[in-house]
Amino acid sequence: MKVLALGGSVVGMHREQIPRLADAASGFDVIVTGAGPLSRYINHSTADEASKDLIGIRATRLHAQAVAVELENSNLSIPESFQELADMQERFDTVVSGGMVPGYSTDAVAATAAEILDAELYIATDVEGIYSRHPDDEDAEMLDEVSVDRLRRMTEGNSEAGGYALIDRTALDIIDRSDIPSKVFKGDPGKLEKAEECDGTQIH
Repeated sequence: MKVLALGGSVVGMHREQIPRLADAASGFDVIVTGAGPLSRYINHSTADEASKDLIGIRATRLHAQAVAVELENSNLSIPESFQELADMQERFDTVVSGGMVPGYSTDAVAATAAEILDAELYIATDVEGIYSRHPDDEDAEMLDEVSVDRLRRMTEGNSEAGGYALIDRTALDIIDRSDIPSKVFKGDPGKLEKAEECDGTQIH
């Protein structure tokens, strides 16, 4: 079983190709979508962090519906709890979800779904994988694999709403405690279709 965290940046990049994106991701059992470009509005809001999280959840659910309607046997009603998600997974080929819990990133929701379903986790982003430093840095190197402990050090200080860098600590804790097989890769439609074989970063 496979769970896909479809980063909002990926949805944003392919917003004019949602049918193609959804078709490419149809091989996953669960797809969790992010807020994408809408997160920029969240970041500039003067609201408190809890309110920003609630706005972000609504944005992710909007993207989830946009993807779900393009799939043949998927849920049109977006789950509001992990129990609903698990129940839907028994009835649909692919379940599409957005955010659920304030303070949980898209990756954390996807990691929890993978934990509940005893599934592999795939995290699709707008870069090829996880890098040793910011991908725009000319000295940055993509890592073929990385430990959870190193990722924790790399992501420290990036847990405010809409600002998750790489993978947030909650998602990492879930991956770690349940030893979830996880991979970060670029979410191009072609790579979504062969996520198991494409280049990316394995988390261990």
